[in-house]
Amino acid sequence: MNASKAQSIRVLKDTQAMGDDPAHSLVMRTVRVETTGAAPAEAVRADEVFVSVPRKKRMIEFVGDSITSGEGTIGAKGEMDWISMWFTCANTWAYMAAERLDADFRFVSQSGWGVYCAWDNDIRHALPLHYAELCGPMLSGRLESGHPCIKSRRASEAGRIRAGAPYDFSKEPADAVVINLGTNDSGSFRNPAWTDPETGTVYKQRLNPDGSLNADDAAKFTHAAERFLALVREKNPDALIVWAYGMLGFEMERYILQAIESRKAAGDGSVSYLRLPAMLSGEEGSRDHPGYPAHQRAADSVAECLTELWK
Repeated sequence: MNASKAQSIRVLKDTQAMGDDPAHSLVMRTVRVETTGAAPAEAVRADEVFVSVPRKKRMIEFVGDSITSGEGTIGAKGEMDWISMWFTCANTWAYMAAERLDADFRFVSQSGWGVYCAWDNDIRHALPLHYAELCGPMLSGRLESGHPCIKSRRASEAGRIRAGAPYDFSKEPADAVVINLGTNDSGSFRNPAWTDPETGTVYKQRLNPDGSLNADDAAKFTHAAERFLALVREKNPDALIVWAYGMLGFEMERYILQAIESRKAAGDGSVSYLRLPAMLSGEEGSRDHPGYPAHQRAADSVAECLTELWK
């Protein structure tokens, strides 16, 4: 690198946590800077030290599912294998919105998960249940001291990087939290029931004979959304909260709006709704998910919304 000026480097893990693959992890041990003709390692030079990266004016937290994780934003149309190769958050509405706003960001997202339940009615895979945890979606194979990738570390060190530990939101307070959830909850109404392997209880979000959503089951979603908004506010007391939804349909929109109105009635005036532009024909990526053009339009919408709210 050019030793005459400071360099800015970003290391981006662009795939989501893969809870079914406990070996899927990224642990950075050591980072060292070397310049051409550098002195021996024991003689640290002034041009070989790290300096603090200035924080950007804004920090945005993005909460979502496969759309936010970038499933389908890379790979040819027609590719349907469920593999991490077809994921990259760098092509998503969230990443691009942060770039447009010159903001720092963090992601909390997991493919297939919802607000009340996952696409397959599995109530364990509701993102609000694990929102406040470090890498919460790693339900199986959580990084413990015995994990292969950290066996050489002391137990105390391993504990500090353990998935499932409480996340400290105060370290980097969010100026805005943008939630894009509801697509998988919508799908659960049209997928088979899920049976809890431990209790034998069967869970199923039901449709009425005319194809509309069963009111009692839709209410489960609304109540879960209300509780989630309350939790997000608890962890982010000063942030704008925007629920952005609609790239793959608007079925849950009325119920999301009900949850937002309930939150406003509780005195929270900094929560709002943004209808995202729907994916257009020809904008599909792999796995029938929104492709790059659809994410670009959504990013524009989110950036414009936040810019207006921050005025």
